[in-house]
Amino acid sequence: MERYVIASLPRRVLVYLVDKAIISVIFAPIFILIHKDSMLSFMSFMVVTCAYHTCLTYKYTATIGQRLFRVRVVSCKNQHVNNALVAFDRVLLQFLCPTLSTLLSGAVTTLSPGVPLLSAVLTLHVLVIFFWACWYLTAAFVPQKQTIHDWLCGTVVVTEGT
Repeated sequence: MERYVIASLPRRVLVYLVDKAIISVIFAPIFILIHKDSMLSFMSFMVVTCAYHTCLTYKYTATIGQRLFRVRVVSCKNQHVNNALVAFDRVLLQFLCPTLSTLLSGAVTTLSPGVPLLSAVLTLHVLVIFFWACWYLTAAFVPQKQTIHDWLCGTVVVTEGT
């Protein structure tokens, strides 16, 4: 049986940065083609990001960044996350707050100052950003370093072979 250790937060941040760099390289040609439509660009970026994380997590239990830093996602029962639905659900939850935040930012820029709806959208945007911060900050305060999407999907991020 393999031995796992909960992945440290600095290691997880490095994994995140490597994966974002790889996704940016993959997305660059798409962005060049559709850069004039910011919403289409954003939605395309989210599709590429979700596909990258879901496919690699499902097939290899790790993204390229995770493999580089010997980190992977396992179920809390110490098994591989080999269910495509769990991998996809985890990714959707992971990108829920950033997606809502971006959509609300777009709404704020299109509303005219003085419109009563603007205050409501700005308040909602601040709440989403606060919730997004809490979403990830939970990992700093719980023993298994789980974010909310880890907890909801019954997964944990571990370092292999230590």
